[in-house]
Amino acid sequence: MVIRPPGGVPVIIETEFEPARSVEKDARTRLGQRLQYNGDLIEQTIAVKVPKDLSRVQQGDLLQHIKAAEFHYCTYFRSRSGYGCALAGRGVASRQC
Repeated sequence: MVIRPPGGVPVIIETEFEPARSVEKDARTRLGQRLQYNGDLIEQTIAVKVPKDLSRVQQGDLLQHIKAAEFHYCTYFRSRSGYGCALAGRGVASRQC
């Protein structure tokens, strides 16, 4: 998913259901690439691990389960040494990775 506010830089969000074995690698790989439709440089990405339980929830109950779910995510950004990141999520202390 691409989020790009008017006049802002694009942020790519990669998501996978847990165990989400490749979501962080996928997010890091996108850093430094360019958006196909306008050539903007991708400098920020977010890897989101979606709880596996949500894949089995009925559509009508999804919002309630999303509100109660524990998501883990990692933000990545371009830096001089390649990339930097920070881990966060409910129940996870924010820290550099």
